[in-house]
Amino acid sequence: MKKMRVLSKKLATLLLTLVFIFAMTTSTFAAWSSFQKNNVNNGTLDSTPTPPITSSKTETQISLPNNGAYYSGVDNTPVVNGSRAYTLYNGGFTGSTGGARLAATDTSGTPSLLWNYQVDPSSNNVQQLSTPYLDTAGNQTIYAATTHYNNELAGTGVSGWKDSSNNPLSSFSFPVGTTTIHYDGLVVPSDYWESQLATDILSSTASVSGTVTLTSGATSIPFGSNTYYYDPTVNNPFTLYNLNGTMVPAGTYTLTVSITTNTTLAASSFQFLTSRWALYQIGNVSTNSVGSLSKTLLASGYGQANSQIDSIGNNLYFGIFEGDRSYYQYDLGTGTLTAFKPGSGDDFYWAGSAKATVSGTDYVVFGSQTNTVYVRPTGSTFGSAAGNSFTASGTSGKIRSCICSAGSYLYYTTMGGQLVRVTTSTILGTPTTTYRTLANSSTSTPVVSSNGYIYAASSNGFSIGAVQGVQVSNFTGGILQTVYSGDPVQASVAVWSNTTTKYDYLYFTTNSSSGSGYCYSFNTITPTATQIWQTSTGTYTLQGFAADVGRLVFGNDSNTLFVIN
Repeated sequence: MKKMRVLSKKLATLLLTLVFIFAMTTSTFAAWSSFQKNNVNNGTLDSTPTPPITSSKTETQISLPNNGAYYSGVDNTPVVNGSRAYTLYNGGFTGSTGGARLAATDTSGTPSLLWNYQVDPSSNNVQQLSTPYLDTAGNQTIYAATTHYNNELAGTGVSGWKDSSNNPLSSFSFPVGTTTIHYDGLVVPSDYWESQLATDILSSTASVSGTVTLTSGATSIPFGSNTYYYDPTVNNPFTLYNLNGTMVPAGTYTLTVSITTNTTLAASSFQFLTSRWALYQIGNVSTNSVGSLSKTLLASGYGQANSQIDSIGNNLYFGIFEGDRSYYQYDLGTGTLTAFKPGSGDDFYWAGSAKATVSGTDYVVFGSQTNTVYVRPTGSTFGSAAGNSFTASGTSGKIRSCICSAGSYLYYTTMGGQLVRVTTSTILGTPTTTYRTLANSSTSTPVVSSNGYIYAASSNGFSIGAVQGVQVSNFTGGILQTVYSGDPVQASVAVWSNTTTKYDYLYFTTNSSSGSGYCYSFNTITPTATQIWQTSTGTYTLQGFAADVGRLVFGNDSNTLFVIN
């Protein structure tokens, strides 16, 4: 199944399963070697050992345990340290191989799976989009943010539901025609754009339509038209009623549902679904045994944890989409969770942060859904200080890339198709910004090579994509060179540079039904691009490569982990 970084598809994915099945420690941080291998997100690979740069590369495929659910798979970048790779993924419906899972892989010799661990059993066939943070000190620790959906209805089955005459229901049965039922006292715990009502309809041939409305005093919020799905993994169809972009403020509501059908139907439950996130600490991950792992729930809240986890000093940073609509700082020394909540109701999707230092003081910088870049102080005033925010002139669209800090500049991309450069020293006032227009919309974090080129990927749905680069020294006037054009590239590019020959080697994945991994060389003098290798054809690959000790790792929607050396 296609995986998209857009809201409508994301919601259908997260909801698909739920309708059918009803501490703190102090840590000293060390660098980790993945694409986002440090808190400036520079995306460059170590100079030695050399990663695969010839067609003689070797490829190993490892199947990650899962229960075959339709939407399971890898949707974030693995984190690696030496010959160890750690992958957070969706194993499918909760069970012995389901939920949000963490896999450890040995990439040396003949690569193999070391262990597989269920981090969040509540994540019932939910995409996991947040790249974890790996602390490589001691026995190594993973910090992972997971997302799951929660049924906010207090009762189970028909408990609390009433008919149009206000009589309690004994079952969910719908004769031919229209039937109206309602539920009083529905508590919506936090503001949501994405809330939906879902039910399983026990017929694959019925014609079903209907309306859903939330009311609270004078407030009335209608849901959009229902969507009728049939899921072959559980052999049961169901109906979703979507908000289609209308926000439900926190509060207490009456939920009214009208079902129109051409045949007698029955259902087992209705569920009003909202998303929740959780931050876990998984300790001792350098072990070879699942039994030696430790897990601690550090924090939780409402919404989707979709951005990668970054660190500055002893603090973790990550953003929340919908729900809490906050960017969080978690202090590992004190266990304090501090929220920065934009007054505009802005929120964060894939917008990883970066450290930016101005006049000797560290700041954390991140983008948002409203094309706004926020500059926040680290430490005790992260949530309360005035800080700064800005939108680069001439740009449009959401910021769903991380911020890259390189030299005197910050770089990011927008879904409006811009590669943006910001002068770091100006971010506390009116920033100096400029941009280049990419071939397509972008969610790709830019990468600056040691040979002086900056690269970014772009895509247009599932049809086309590109990887392009421009000289850093001539960012505004240089030719935007095309390294690759073809299938869509939503992930970020990793780069290894040969500073003697002036060749850059670019590693990226494609998000199409025949998605795979690529290596292209780019002669920064000529300039010309050449394909060096391509992995076996797989399926939709949303995220990019991670790399260390000359080995490359990525995963795809079919729960396959690729190791290239």
